[in-house]
Amino acid sequence: MTSKGILHIEVRLRQTPSPFCRADEVVDDVSQWILQSFSYLKVGETVSGDENLESVESIEYIKVDGFTGRDEDNICFSLQDVTLDVHVYRLQDDGDAASATLLTLTGDDRSVDNQTSYQIHAASLPNTNLEGLWESLVYPGDLHVKLLRLATRMLTILRKRASDSRSGHCISWNGLFLLYGPPGSGKTTLCRGLAQKLKIRLGKIYTHGKMIELHPNSLFSKYFGESGRIVGEIFDKIQSTADAEPETLIFVMIDEVESLVSPREESMCGEVADAIRVTNGTLTALDRLRHRPNVMVLCTSNLPDAIDSAFLDRVDMSQAVPNPGPDAVYGILRSSLNELLKQELLVPITTCKSQSSSLAVEGAAATEEDECWRTTDAASTFMENPHLFPSIGWVTMMAAEDSPAFRLWLLAKKCVGLSGRSLRGLPMKALGLYTYAERPSVSEMLDALQLAVDKEN
Repeated sequence: MTSKGILHIEVRLRQTPSPFCRADEVVDDVSQWILQSFSYLKVGETVSGDENLESVESIEYIKVDGFTGRDEDNICFSLQDVTLDVHVYRLQDDGDAASATLLTLTGDDRSVDNQTSYQIHAASLPNTNLEGLWESLVYPGDLHVKLLRLATRMLTILRKRASDSRSGHCISWNGLFLLYGPPGSGKTTLCRGLAQKLKIRLGKIYTHGKMIELHPNSLFSKYFGESGRIVGEIFDKIQSTADAEPETLIFVMIDEVESLVSPREESMCGEVADAIRVTNGTLTALDRLRHRPNVMVLCTSNLPDAIDSAFLDRVDMSQAVPNPGPDAVYGILRSSLNELLKQELLVPITTCKSQSSSLAVEGAAATEEDECWRTTDAASTFMENPHLFPSIGWVTMMAAEDSPAFRLWLLAKKCVGLSGRSLRGLPMKALGLYTYAERPSVSEMLDALQLAVDKEN
């Protein structure tokens, strides 16, 4: 018997919900309401609560966030064929500093006047500053979705294993991901988005979440032996925090990890003893953290060949993050231009004229399933708001060649090879340098974007 797939429903609570609002009760309430109100749902759609939803006053929105199962390429699902998994969460706001100080270290610098302090910050999850980050990610083969599925499964298994006194040592899992690729490809953004999404997905088993960001270059000391001590104290503090807060899911993000775990063979040849101590200390700390089911370490690197082999041997998932291909480039430019349209910085027009009217409703007797499929993926964005740029599926299948959306697709093809960071800045650069009206039209914006692309190439 084939098991049902899981349809993920995200429910974001208002910042000031009803004082009687409990997450477990909202889960039950929303689950029952959805099953009574819908026969089919499509991934990506937002549904509005009504008077039949008791907790409606405490809910900001309800979104069909994704599907886990054999039919992951599908968009529309019958509720009879899936199991609902409702994730209720409230965004955390850490204030103006956007983070809370986890640890302050003072370097032994031989003089009080030159004393150096190292502050490590821990941001609460899910965080307002990271909202929408996951949805903005565009990668070939949905690699970010695969990372999410793997991490969700393993963290869930380890949580259950931790509470089972009979559990042995058969599960090999270090809680360590390495994302590598060229600068600007979106590795750091992916780590942050993954941490945010994992905390939401695992909200039933972890009530709190933290993300600790480490930047190795800022932790090295000019004094011999000091760097190893600093790194050791940082991981000691992370370990003690994980032990003291078992209900908190902790993500440790290490950017440019090659600075922290450089190959010891090269260090020995150059007699850089302090670098060897840092690498040894980091590896020992990771071995200790692997026994904490509520800790996951996310690392990025521009130079995977410059990483110690013992570290690479500990990595559970090593994932290349390439620069965006044509479809991903279109997705990045599309999201930026749609944001400019939503902020009313551009004069809107119908962005995508169709080659045919095949999406028109043929008769009033269409079933709910027909309507679900008719408005999925390629058609949904355009039909809901024809002034926004539609998905790549709509453009390649339906767009007329003289439409703004098709023109953006042609521009996207010219941008292959640029980093994700460069692409995200391209629309604003074009707006600032090559438009002159206070509120340019979409056509003028595309002209400006063409100039910016030509300049980059």
